[in-house]
Amino acid sequence: MSLNLRLALIGIIAAGVFFAGWKFVDLVAVGRVSKATEIFNQENRDAADAMSEARARVRACYDGGGVWDRAKGQCQRSVPGARQ
Repeated sequence: MSLNLRLALIGIIAAGVFFAGWKFVDLVAVGRVSKATEIFNQENRDAADAMSEARARVRACYDGGGVWDRAKGQCQRSVPGARQ
């Protein structure tokens, strides 16, 4: 086998190993991004659910004739100082 042919084979093998390693690293990175995206989306869903629950409590307070006290974060059933 001539020297040029050996060098060509070594180059092809090295390129194949490099490409395989590159693809492996890329697949691992995609897996991490996919996992991070799923965690991010789950946190967004949890936040939206918490917001909906809070909005429902405030709405129920108003529907029941109360006033929502933002400082205390709770419903005041009777309005202090209101004329009735």
